[in-house]
Amino acid sequence: MPFHRAVLEERDFTGENGFRVHTNWIETAFKGIEPAPRVDPVEGGLICSFIEIDGKRHGVGLPAALFAGLSARQTPPVSNGPTSGHAVIAPIPGTLQKWLVADGVEVAEGEPVALIEAMKMETRVLAPQAGRIHITAEPGTMAALAAELATID
Repeated sequence: MPFHRAVLEERDFTGENGFRVHTNWIETAFKGIEPAPRVDPVEGGLICSFIEIDGKRHGVGLPAALFAGLSARQTPPVSNGPTSGHAVIAPIPGTLQKWLVADGVEVAEGEPVALIEAMKMETRVLAPQAGRIHITAEPGTMAALAAELATID
């Protein structure tokens, strides 16, 4: 805000001596304010990374607190339903895009077994334990958060 106020109060901008602002006026003629030192905008700091938008790399900084509750592994709870095995549950609400394993195969704990898409982003569904997977949801179906997609026994 101090920068914007200084620009609005500058004689070249107000037109007191004629309007003298041009496309590179700030870089060449404006000397109204010293840049303020950058202040960390969030408590706990930022996690800096990059994203790609339309083929161009952009730097982003996100509050570290945003990631405080996340862990590298998904640990879905045991199913309380009628099945005897452990449930493979949807970690997010979305469309079950595809299974990465076939029905009835042996899977390892933490192995990606399916992909769920929500808002054009894919999320891997991980096996909660090692064992034989029994698929109960079909690709293309909508899955609610924590919906049972398969069981492992």
